[in-house]
Amino acid sequence: MQPNTNAPRTRGTSRLTPEQSAAYIREFQAALRELSRYNLLIPRIAVDGIYGVETASAVAAFQGAHGLPVTGNVDPATWDMIFHEYNQVTSFRESPSFIAPFPSSETVVSLQDEGSLVAIIQVMLCEIGHYFHNMDTVDIDGKFSEQDERAVRKVQAMAGLEETGGVDRDTWDVMVITYNHINRPLYDPEQTPNLP
Repeated sequence: MQPNTNAPRTRGTSRLTPEQSAAYIREFQAALRELSRYNLLIPRIAVDGIYGVETASAVAAFQGAHGLPVTGNVDPATWDMIFHEYNQVTSFRESPSFIAPFPSSETVVSLQDEGSLVAIIQVMLCEIGHYFHNMDTVDIDGKFSEQDERAVRKVQAMAGLEETGGVDRDTWDVMVITYNHINRPLYDPEQTPNLP
């Protein structure tokens, strides 16, 4: 398929090499193609780097759907709106951001420690305890107690780790893996997590 020499111009493509122009066109074609999955007014187009009639129609449909002047050209306002909408749509599919509360590989949380990290450990211990039923329950109060220490020893024993009762990096990792296994969507309650 040969490029349409009468195709509408896109922002700044007249200063680009043919390869750069094709890459530029493919970029917004890919975004428009993805947006067409969520808006039936936008026709599904090929991502071929050619600004032909189909691409111009898709651009015009997008402009009409978003209150922009319907020209079929990708001007700065159209470009910005395409990628604003594309970023909105793709962010819905991304996993939520995660926190990394464990401060360092040298950290060991143990008896008498307090704070939000201890509370997070206690939340995980509660969930793991509900799953395995042979662990003591723990209180979520942000204060590492003897009760917490016993629960940690159980986790360490199940994982084949040294039973120190303190939460070091290896124990933390086992707890996180187990917690994530338990809380993953549609888990089978009869399936035991694969502890390292």
